[in-house]
This record gives sequence, C-alpha cells and structure tokens, in this order.
Amino acid sequence: MAKIKQVKHLVGQSVPPKTNGAAGREIEEIMVANGWPMDRHGQGIDVPAYGFEVKSRDLDSTSAQSIGKMLPEDIKVTPYPESPICKKVQQQLRVKTQDQIIVSANMYDFSNPFIQQKIEESYEAARAKIIAGDNSNYISGGTYGYFERTNPKTSRSYDFRLTDGAMQKLENMATSTFKDLFK
Repeated sequence: MAKIKQVKHLVGQSVPPKTNGAAGREIEEIMVANGWPMDRHGQGIDVPAYGFEVKSRDLDSTSAQSIGKMLPEDIKVTPYPESPICKKVQQQLRVKTQDQIIVSANMYDFSNPFIQQKIEESYEAARAKIIAGDNSNYISGGTYGYFERTNPKTSRSYDFRLTDGAMQKLENMATSTFKDLFK
C-alpha cells in the first residue's frame, strides 16, 4: 500500500469554529464525502482501512490535545501497547486550521520506538496511579501524557491528553531525519 503523506483535497476547505469539536466533525464529514472509509462509531482509529487517526488542531490553540478516552476500569487492565490510545498514536493525519480554513493536512508517523517509549512511560505512570486508587479529575503521567476526566459532572471516562508543547515536540521528532542517520 502506498504511504499517505498529505490529503490535499482538505486544504482550503472551510470549517466551523473549533468550539466543542465542531471543526473536527466537519473534517470527518468532508473526508466521508470524498470517499474515505471512516469508522466514526468505534473506539479504534478513524480510518482503519488505511491505519490512521484524524486529529484537527487550530493553529491559535494552546490547550492540551486529546488522543482518546477510556473508562477507569479499562485503563486499569489495559497496558499501553494494547490500548486504543496506542493505536491512535501511531499514524495521525493532523489537519491544521486557521481562521476556520484548513491550511494543512499532513500525515505524522509516531510509530518510531523512541516516540512510543515516551508516550508509553507517561500512560503507564498515570495508569499506575489509577490502579493505586487515584480517581481525581487530573492524573499526571509526565511530560508526554496524562489522564483528565472528560466531564467531571457527567462522565466517568478519562481523556488521555498531551500538552500543546508535548505534541509539538512529538511532531518535530516524527518529521526529523534523526532516525535516517541509523539506517
């Protein structure tokens, strides 16, 4: 299968404001209209036929980025390599917007073992706290991820999130040529 690097037909499309995930849902609608086989009902990746997750991000945003959500009882029994979080942080089509216009839609390969180790360490550190009984709304795992209650008033789920700075570092690592030096 050919390796996808960009999805050019998305660039230039308009999207609604980023509030409450509206822009991300519209991006999925545009992809479906263009024939992409999206799985919008499961807990797995968005485009299983091609093995990637779709994430949108407004260039002016600074808040943490959610990767996926899990119930605490599932977090307790699911090590990182078996988690939906791991699956969602392998290949990501990262669609970036500014002023409600898609400005880029590039694929990022986060499957490098160096990158995966950093995310796994944070996931497992936070998971250990949940196993130990921590049920607070925010459970730190370290630099590359933490669990945050999706909605403390209405949900038992936790989102696994990365700070904006951590995600920018991962994007830089994924596009770096450092791995090519050792081939």
